[in-house]
Amino acid sequence: MRRRVYRNSTVGAVGVLALTLVLAGCASGATPSSSVPRTTPPSAPVPAQYQRLYTTIHTQLDGAQQTVDRLPRRSSPGMVYGAALLFADGNRGTHLLLPQTLPEVNQEIDTLAGIGVQGVSVQISFPLLLPSTANSSRYLQFYEQVARNVAQHHMVLSVEENPVLVGTPFALSANVSFADLTDATYAQEQAQMAQIIVDDLHPTYLSLMTEPDTYATYIGLPDLNQPAASAVVVKQEVRLIKRGSTLLGAGAGSWSTIQFDQDYATTGVNYIDLHIYPTEPQFVARAVTDVREAKAAHLPVVMDEFYFFPSVMFNAKGTLQKHEIEPFTFLDPLETQFLQTFTEFAQREGIRFVDAFDSNNFIAKITWQPSDNTSNFRSVNELYDPVLKQDLASGNVTAVGRAYGQMIRSHS
Repeated sequence: MRRRVYRNSTVGAVGVLALTLVLAGCASGATPSSSVPRTTPPSAPVPAQYQRLYTTIHTQLDGAQQTVDRLPRRSSPGMVYGAALLFADGNRGTHLLLPQTLPEVNQEIDTLAGIGVQGVSVQISFPLLLPSTANSSRYLQFYEQVARNVAQHHMVLSVEENPVLVGTPFALSANVSFADLTDATYAQEQAQMAQIIVDDLHPTYLSLMTEPDTYATYIGLPDLNQPAASAVVVKQEVRLIKRGSTLLGAGAGSWSTIQFDQDYATTGVNYIDLHIYPTEPQFVARAVTDVREAKAAHLPVVMDEFYFFPSVMFNAKGTLQKHEIEPFTFLDPLETQFLQTFTEFAQREGIRFVDAFDSNNFIAKITWQPSDNTSNFRSVNELYDPVLKQDLASGNVTAVGRAYGQMIRSHS
């Protein structure tokens, strides 16, 4: 029921799209901080073939913690701890309309609320809600029900209006095309759908642009990956949207140039959106710079996607090394270390909302066996999907999920 899609591009550095999709069908050696408890789940043995990778990531996370430890020591008691609502991801297309999907989403909300999660982020993919899209009224009805359930749990709702990942195996059922869009018509249609989201779903946060490189690739508009041109599009959208009480945001991943955030800060948005996945030192340093740029523009930051990203590593030449190992329990200590480090980063930086994106790992994990085929994500999906379905139905919470809950309680 869940895997990731990866892409690399060059935007001053190698870019990464890390999007967790729901399909149909070690302890840290860093100096402890009082802000976040160093709670680490028991470690499963690390397979020999992944020991070097594990050690590399562990070292990077220790370096990231050292960067965080150098930030001013302060706490943000009002920070909302969120998680992605992956069973409601818009890339699922018509699978969202199946009779079992809404009950699965409701169970997902119940489980996350039980952990202590205070808000959820959902990707309502452009252009699903536009009247010109097949089944748009049914998609809207689905998301209205999701929004009501979120509200009944007294949780913050954050929406990302990211594009459908056209051309990937994960979005075939969405059946949309961006072939005739220009920068101007995209801005108009994106704003039109954003208005529907504001008027009908009333989210606290609505992010209009989150990974410019991703948008440019899947929509087919290269200008979206150019800071100035991308900011023009966002500015046009902001002018068209009657936002009411909803806050509008835009931003980029920690792998993109900070010029995006500098330019988005001039568009009239209410906040800067930040995505954090890679743990390499240059990307951690850039995340710190991104927040500094937002503060210079007197704008708050929403960290609408962050999560441990072991499947992709960068070597000295910027080349991607891919490993299909995310759902295995031997990574639990690193996953927890990542969550601890970057929630502390958010606390110290005064970030308002954080979204732990791969929240399926709070519900289900699997134990690695030597016979497991981890050569491709489809094979790993076949191992993971039945476990996720079963554990979702039973309300299971993994060791990583319990650790995230403890982080939340420590700040409540």
